[in-house]
Amino acid sequence: MVAVRAGEGLTGYGETSGGRDPRTAAQRMLSYSEVLEGRDALASEAVRGVLSEAPAEVRGAIDIALLDLRGKIAEAPVYDLLAGRTRDKARAMAALPGAAEPALMEQVAAARAEGFRAFSVPLSVPLDVPTRGRAFFASTEATLTRLREGGADDLVLDCSGQATAAEAAGLAARLERFHLMWMDEPTSEISDQALRKISHESVTPVGWGRHLLSGDRFQDLLRMQVVDVVRPDVGLHGISGTRKIAALAEAYYTAVAPFHRGGPIGTAAALQVAASVPNFVVQEIAYSADDAERQMDEAIAGGSQPRVTDGFFELPSGPGLGIEVDEDALREYAA
Repeated sequence: MVAVRAGEGLTGYGETSGGRDPRTAAQRMLSYSEVLEGRDALASEAVRGVLSEAPAEVRGAIDIALLDLRGKIAEAPVYDLLAGRTRDKARAMAALPGAAEPALMEQVAAARAEGFRAFSVPLSVPLDVPTRGRAFFASTEATLTRLREGGADDLVLDCSGQATAAEAAGLAARLERFHLMWMDEPTSEISDQALRKISHESVTPVGWGRHLLSGDRFQDLLRMQVVDVVRPDVGLHGISGTRKIAALAEAYYTAVAPFHRGGPIGTAAALQVAASVPNFVVQEIAYSADDAERQMDEAIAGGSQPRVTDGFFELPSGPGLGIEVDEDALREYAA
């Protein structure tokens, strides 16, 4: 999390994707504080220029914080300062944390009770099998079928780059009749030819982009027509960068579903994108059944987290990001 304070006594908040080393991300944030001190908080494009050499997680978090601050100064939601609302609510998806099938069934039931109707389910990859083929494909399909029968109306299969190109192509073909929303990050970044093989040999939609840092690379994927849903990480690209990628995707008639597995500030930022881009399809959040973690998010957001009703998020309507961050709670949980 990053806080940007203005002379008027207002504070803008941002959240980044710190990866596996959040302490390093925090140190990088602090290293740019002197560079930004005294600058015009409303001149966000000029600030982006100053931060052009900064790591993506720094640029993304500060972009979110500056837009939050600008919205608070204008006493308007961020989406009203951008292109205005394109919708009145945003479809919600619960990204399940991953475990054995019985635990996933419990998570689906609990998330449904909270209003979710779409679910991102992690691919279970057997690591002790040197060659994964038909049995792997059949087992994956069987698990997804039982989850759907258990109430998971719409499903994304989150491969997290774990499958090989051949396995990803085989899974995509096997699951054509299952009608996934899409298969996410089917394999790690590989050759363009392999990407074409996975995408073009099956009608199963494919989502890419959670690790991509360059808008140019998104454009390459769109030009090759190997992506059906672009997945920019809001914590890395910020609101502004994610909207630019969404605009690229719109030119290729491609949907955008921002990647986000962080906390309530990032969720509020992602919903500003969802509200303001016409080709938005669904916004995921990291679903947790852990009471302590949920209480932490509620405390940090000051009880102002967006709610899910019948599969949709309410759009934040307050100024800036639309949530009231409780800095006392932040300090307590950071200790």
